[in-house]
Amino acid sequence: MKIERRKSSQDSMKLMTDIKVLHVFADPHFGVFILSPMVEYQKRCGFSVEVACGGGEYLEKLQALNVPIHKVNFSRSLLSLQHFRSIYQMINLLKNGAYDVVHTHTPTASYSARLATLVIKNI
Repeated sequence: MKIERRKSSQDSMKLMTDIKVLHVFADPHFGVFILSPMVEYQKRCGFSVEVACGGGEYLEKLQALNVPIHKVNFSRSLLSLQHFRSIYQMINLLKNGAYDVVHTHTPTASYSARLATLVIKNI
């Protein structure tokens, strides 16, 4: 008979600290006013949190979260050739980042991130 050791709460916390999360959204305004509480909570729980977003006037306020910020040139227009560039930037970011969770939030950023994950097999 094989006896398995039960995981303790310390084991669970160790597993949580190994999780790397990337939040993807187009406008830093969204990150400052909507995502800030979620990012702060994830950091307190020990997650490694990073952000991929476009530029804008709230980018400096977003830096106050003290998480790595990756600037991706998302277009907010539905029919834009800029999407190809943002998909390419997301592919490079996802390949180099080794993220466990990619959490997309806004429509055009979600579009680019999801297409990028289709190219990469390990996500």
